[in-house]
Amino acid sequence: MDVHKFPPTVQQAGDPRRGDATWTLMPVPPDVCQQCGRDHEPDEPHDRQSLYYQYAFYAEHERWPTWKDALAHCDAETQQRWREALRAHGIEVEP
Repeated sequence: MDVHKFPPTVQQAGDPRRGDATWTLMPVPPDVCQQCGRDHEPDEPHDRQSLYYQYAFYAEHERWPTWKDALAHCDAETQQRWREALRAHGIEVEP
């Protein structure tokens, strides 16, 4: 199977990476993060597990986001704190 080929249901809706898609992500409420759809402080990471964030990120970068991506806009101290917290749950995040 071609790894770049979308499943039939996605193919019917259109490729999310191009402007010809017949679907879009539902808008998120105006009072939450517009990148991940979650209510978090601007200096905290995006919710890597949010489906909104995953699909919006994929549409822009043609790959699924990692925790490193979700942490990218945070300062070094916040990134380190989150890496330690994620590690405590068995999730390793590369620096």
